[in-house]
Amino acid sequence: MKKEGVISFIRLVGRWLKGKFTSNFLFQKHFILEVGLESEPKTVYSPKTGLDNVVLRVVSHIGELTALQQEGYKPDTPFPQEILERRLKEGQIGFLVFIGKILAHSSWLITNAGSAAKAKIHPPLALDYGHSAYIWYCVTSPRFRGKALYPYTLSVINRYLQKGGIKKSVLAVEKDNEASLRGVEKAGFKIIGEDWYIKLWAYKGCRVKFYGKDSVSKCK
Repeated sequence: MKKEGVISFIRLVGRWLKGKFTSNFLFQKHFILEVGLESEPKTVYSPKTGLDNVVLRVVSHIGELTALQQEGYKPDTPFPQEILERRLKEGQIGFLVFIGKILAHSSWLITNAGSAAKAKIHPPLALDYGHSAYIWYCVTSPRFRGKALYPYTLSVINRYLQKGGIKKSVLAVEKDNEASLRGVEKAGFKIIGEDWYIKLWAYKGCRVKFYGKDSVSKCK
């Protein structure tokens, strides 16, 4: 085998090993935040001025996703269609924010233990579903960051949960993600604890520490 062929083979093996390792290893540190929803609904946090064509749509099954596409919305840009469909099949509820017809932000809501188990949420917090709900995978497209779409969406989700009788809304933010922390605090969330979560192939470990006594979440 020529030298160039050996080098190419080594690089190929290296990429394969890197992919295997990164897909099976995860280590994160989070702040755990929640907001109580028992008081009167607050005014929805508004996006920054200049975004007069903001449209938020709630989808809970694939039929609603298809209807959006038929209306000309592009929910799979920049987020892959298969990911959106998988989350809907798992029973998650999507809050999709469009600027014009382009998807600018998405946040996902889990309201029952069955959906949480299928989604394999991380950190794996054990919530008292029926009284609490979990918000996760909140992603803003890079071109629309800095427009306060994140706190706007969270405030809409909280009002949605209030109307359904949910008492607490919970989410987790990586400790070094300062922009996300600012966004969730604008929407009324308060830090109640912290955790670390590790995944190494089949092994999963999590340790959580709560600052207050009146918190409903525990690490599985």
